Amino acid sequence: MRVIIVGKKGYHHTAEARAKISAAMKNRVSSPETNAKIANTLRGRHRSPETKAKLSLAHTGKHRKPLSPETRTKISLAQKGKKRKPLSAEHRAKIAASSGGWHHKPETIAKISEASKKQIHCHHTIEARRKIGEAQRGERGSNWRGGISFEPYCPKFNNDLKNRVRAFFDYKCILCGRTKSENRNRELCVHHVEYNKDACCDGEPAHFAPTCMRCHGRTNSDREKWEHIIHVIIDTIYNGKSYYTSEEMKNLEA
Repeated sequence: MRVIIVGKKGYHHTAEARAKISAAMKNRVSSPETNAKIANTLRGRHRSPETKAKLSLAHTGKHRKPLSPETRTKISLAQKGKKRKPLSAEHRAKIAASSGGWHHKPETIAKISEASKKQIHCHHTIEARRKIGEAQRGERGSNWRGGISFEPYCPKFNNDLKNRVRAFFDYKCILCGRTKSENRNRELCVHHVEYNKDACCDGEPAHFAPTCMRCHGRTNSDREKWEHIIHVIIDTIYNGKSYYTSEEMKNLEA
């Protein structure tokens, strides 16, 4: 059953119809052959400037509906105890190859950095910050993952390693280029690219990246996206390397 909306293109399903469609689509998995056909069909297709302009106008002013507390709780419970498997060297090589070695020009990076610095940020009062902190503490926080942030880091992740990571990237944030002086005069954070606190101790490939406080906060949500972005930067620009060895650091300081 459907309801025709006069004067508008298409139609809107009723709540019952949407429920039936949702039930029918659950646990539906496409076969590898179907996925391959879809990929081959879409490969090389690009939207025209006119199509991009229409999509932009259609979405102007639209905002994503905030997740309800019940939905956030379900997502939190579903993610508890999960530990992402680090990407293999072959997987990272495929990602780097698919990007075609593309990266922003130095001029573009400089423009992005300048535009980011000029963004206006809301400054809450001390009382407002206290209330926000209380409201988002522990399991109430949107980024809560079962308390894994309280787990200890590998002992090899020490100040010496952090300094070697910062030095390798010329003491600049890997995402926006901010320096220590532009980071409220605080040392840049050293981010675990694979979100693995046991990096260096468990024998798995480990990658690190210096980030300013703002970018480090952004990497705590949509982790798959940020892991992919930083991996592409490290693999394509720095040949998969993300810190100086102890010997290399000594030679630099000599």
